[in-house]
Amino acid sequence: MAGSRRLQLALVCACAALAYANTLGNQFAWVDVLLIESNPWIRDFQHLGDIFGSDLWAITPELGLSRNYYRPLVHVTFLLCRALFGLKPWGYHLLMLVGHVIVSGLVYQVGLLFCARRQAGPLAALAAGLLFAVHPIHTEAVAWVSSVNDVAMAVGVLGAAWWMMTSGPGWTARCVLAGVALFLALLFKEPAVLLPAMMVVYDFMTGGRAWSPRQWVGRYAPLLVALALYAALRLPALSGAHRTLHHMSLGTWGLILNTLPLLAQYLGGLVLPLEFNAVHVFTPIDSPADPQLIAGVAALAGIVLAALLLWRHAPTAFVALSWCLLAMLPQLYIPVLGTNAFAERYLYLPSVGFVLLVGWGLEALERRWPSTRPWLLGGLALVVVAGGVATALRNRVWYDDLTLWSDTASKSPQETSVQAGLGVALLKRGRIAEAIPHLELARMSSPDVRNNLGLAYAQTGRLPEAETVLREAVRLAPEDAGAWLNLCLVLKNLKQLPGALEACETAARLEPRLPEVRTSLGQVLWLQGRVNEAERQLQEALAAKPDFTPARRLLERIARDRKRNSERPQDEARP
Repeated sequence: MAGSRRLQLALVCACAALAYANTLGNQFAWVDVLLIESNPWIRDFQHLGDIFGSDLWAITPELGLSRNYYRPLVHVTFLLCRALFGLKPWGYHLLMLVGHVIVSGLVYQVGLLFCARRQAGPLAALAAGLLFAVHPIHTEAVAWVSSVNDVAMAVGVLGAAWWMMTSGPGWTARCVLAGVALFLALLFKEPAVLLPAMMVVYDFMTGGRAWSPRQWVGRYAPLLVALALYAALRLPALSGAHRTLHHMSLGTWGLILNTLPLLAQYLGGLVLPLEFNAVHVFTPIDSPADPQLIAGVAALAGIVLAALLLWRHAPTAFVALSWCLLAMLPQLYIPVLGTNAFAERYLYLPSVGFVLLVGWGLEALERRWPSTRPWLLGGLALVVVAGGVATALRNRVWYDDLTLWSDTASKSPQETSVQAGLGVALLKRGRIAEAIPHLELARMSSPDVRNNLGLAYAQTGRLPEAETVLREAVRLAPEDAGAWLNLCLVLKNLKQLPGALEACETAARLEPRLPEVRTSLGQVLWLQGRVNEAERQLQEALAAKPDFTPARRLLERIARDRKRNSERPQDEARP
C-alpha cells in the first residue's frame, strides 16, 4: 500500500512538472520588471532592514501602487534568486515550477489524510492531486514569476495544515512546526491568516468536539503566536503607508451587490475555466435584476444547500467546501483587490478545497457503484490530459510582455493599462509605429505612458508632438528624471537649447549619478560653447560608468577639437 501511494505521489508531481515545464523558457513579464530587474532591494543583503520595515511597493512610491501589502519574503526570495541566477529568467521560473510541484504533492498528502478520516481508498487523494497539478486556472500563479507569493503562501498553508492534521490534540512539536509554516506563509501573502479558521473547521468536524479547552488552547497556541509575531512586524511597517481602497463610490450596498457576481465568477473559474485573461475588467452592476447578480444568488444558494447536506452526511466533504470558501473570502472584499477585482491567481489556494471536494465526489460515486471505477479513472485521465494541454498552451501566453499584452489586449481592448503595456512592449522591440496607437489610447492613464508616447513620437521625428506630451508628463510627475531627460533630448533636437539645458539640469538634480543624464547635460553645454563645463559633466558620467561610450566619444571629440584649434595658428604662420 505504501509503495502504491509513493507511485501515486510521484505521478502527481510528474504531472505538475510536465504541465509547466515549458515555462522554463519564458522571460520576465509585467511587474517582474519592477520586482526583479529594477528592484534596488534585491541587489545585496544590506536592504534586509528596508524589506522587513516597509510595504511591498515601497520600492516604487512614485507609481502610486497599493500600499496595503506587507510581503517581505517576496523581496527576500528574489534577493536569493538574484544571488543564484543573476537576471536569468529560467532560474526564477524553475523556482515557481518546483513550488507548484511541492504544493501539488501536499494536496495529495492532505487528501490521503481526508481518506483516512473516512476509512476510504486513495482515489479521492489521487484525483485531487492530479486535478490541482494541471488545473489551467493556476497558469497565472505559476507561469508569472511575480506571483511567487501565491505559490509560496500555499506551500506554507498546506504544510502547516498537514502538520496539524497528523498531530493529536494539545501542544505537540508538529503544531510548533505548523506555527512556523504559518508565520512564513503570512510573510508571503496575507490570506494565510485564515489557516487557523480552516483548521478549526477540520478539527471540529473530525473529532475535536470531544477535546478539552486545554487541548484546544495547546494545539492552537503556536498558530496564535505566529499571528502575533506577524502583526508585530506588519503594523509598524505599514503605519506610514496610505491605505489604498478601490470602488468605494459604490457604497456599502453597491459593494455587497457586486460581491455575489464575483463569487459566481470565481466558482466558474474553478468548475469550467474557459475565459483566461490577465486583466479581467471589473464592471460593477447597479441593478438587482442584472443577470450577473442572479447567477451570484444561484451560486450562493447552491453553496448553502450543499453545506447543509454535507454537514450531516459527509463531514470531510463539508471541510473541503469550507476550505474553498474560507480561502476565497479575502478575494471577495472588493475595495482592497485593485481596480479589477477578479484575478485567476487568486484561486490558487481556494482550488485546494475545490479539488478535494471533487475527489470526494468521485470516490463517493465509486463506493456507490463499484462497476463505474474504470469509467471514473478513464474520465479522470482525460480531464488531466486536457488540463495539462490547456495549461501548457496558456503558459506560452506568459512568455514575455509582448505575448502577454497582445493576448490581453484582444480580450480587454478598453482597458488603458493593457493598451499601455502592449505599447511599451512594442516600443522595446523597436516596433515604434505599431506602439504609438496603443500608447495614444492609454495616454491619459498615467505620466509614465505620456513619457513613453513622447519617446515614441521623438523616435519617429514628430518632435513638436513629443514636446507637448513630455511637458504633460513632467508637469504630472515632476520627480521623474527619465521624463525630464527625454524632454531635454527633444528640445535639443528642436534647437531650443535654453529649455533643453533647464530640463537636463532638473534631471541631473533628480538622478545625479545617472550617466545618461550627465552625458546629455554635457552635450547641451557643449552645443552652447561651454566646453569646460561640458567636460566636467562627461567626466562625472564616466566616473559613474567608466565604459559609457557616448560620454567617452564626446570627450574624445572635444579633445580633438581643442587640439585642432591649438594647431591652427602654427599652420597659418608657415610660408
